[in-house]
Amino acid sequence: MGYIIKFGGSIFFHQHSTELKVELIQELANIVLSHKEIIGLVCGGGKVARYYIHAGRKLGFKESTLDHLGIMVSRINAQVLITVLNKNTYPDPISNINQARLARSRNQLFVAGGFIPKQSTTTVAMQLCEVLDCNLIVLTDVDGIYNKDPKTYPEAKKYDKIKVTEIQTLLTSRSNQEKIAGKYQIFDLLSWEILKRSKIQVRFINGIDLNNLKLLLSEDFEKSKIGTLVSHEIE
Repeated sequence: MGYIIKFGGSIFFHQHSTELKVELIQELANIVLSHKEIIGLVCGGGKVARYYIHAGRKLGFKESTLDHLGIMVSRINAQVLITVLNKNTYPDPISNINQARLARSRNQLFVAGGFIPKQSTTTVAMQLCEVLDCNLIVLTDVDGIYNKDPKTYPEAKKYDKIKVTEIQTLLTSRSNQEKIAGKYQIFDLLSWEILKRSKIQVRFINGIDLNNLKLLLSEDFEKSKIGTLVSHEIE
């Protein structure tokens, strides 16, 4: 079974600036090219998207327009990675499921940004995994899924494994935030619905240090201790 890798702008940009992490992007591309089981990637918009969304909101833009701004930025991020990957990669950011199928029929890698307004790039990744029958690796700036935001609450508890059914409790209190452009959480309700009906397994890992990704790809996906495994059945 193959993998799709999803990552946000926290992986793409330096923490205190809008400068791209050039070395990390190149390292990620090298990892992807050396592992044929990786079939595609999905990029978030990150802080640059949030800057545009913040400015647009102050200018009175509609939420749908703000969503489009975020989608465009995510596709710029995707195009950067496509150009770095270069070799045997679908030439443009895919914007729908059919383009992903076309890329797979040509045995090409694909890279996606956002698809449509009011939909997170996590949902995009979940849709692609469901259709293409593969598992998902989510690169984040924390070590996995926590019961609270670990950046705000030092006492937050990290899950080594978590059932799909247990995630709903974590998401319910955040659902109102997820309806606003630029405020998507690490896992949103729509992506959870896709996960619930499918057999996809997801692992959230820290992607700031790509050694985590390298190690995970060398281990058993289900048995690895890296990050948090989201699974339908957990012993």
